Amino acid sequence: LVNHGQNAMMAAIDDIEGLASLALGTLKNKDLQERLKNRGFITAQENSFDSQLPLWQEYFKNLISS
Repeated sequence: LVNHGQNAMMAAIDDIEGLASLALGTLKNKDLQERLKNRGFITAQENSFDSQLPLWQEYFKNLISS
């Protein structure tokens, strides 16, 4: 779901300096902010409950009919 630099920014869980650097870099880069916001919203829509429901229905239909 997460694509670094496209719809989110990622740092290693224990990399405090890396996280701070990514946050500061994002604050300074308006193009990056727009890309993260726009693509992040698309990712959220594509993976919402409503968009996933048909996939789950198909999965359980196939599971039950097997």
